[in-house]
Amino acid sequence: MPKIRHLAIVAMNPEKLAEFYSEVFEMKIVNRNTKLGSVFLSDGYLNLAIIPNRGEGKIGRAHV
Repeated sequence: MPKIRHLAIVAMNPEKLAEFYSEVFEMKIVNRNTKLGSVFLSDGYLNLAIIPNRGEGKIGRAHV
């Protein structure tokens, strides 16, 4: 059975959401793209990319 290994989320405040995932789910911040404002986390299995909303009015899942 296939399993999700990567998830990207669009957020208004990627840093604050990354802090939430770090504290609640014990995920580690593995990278930041300071130019774009993205934060990348991992729990060793699932990789999570939190990317900033660029004004398109979209928040939530970007891609899997």
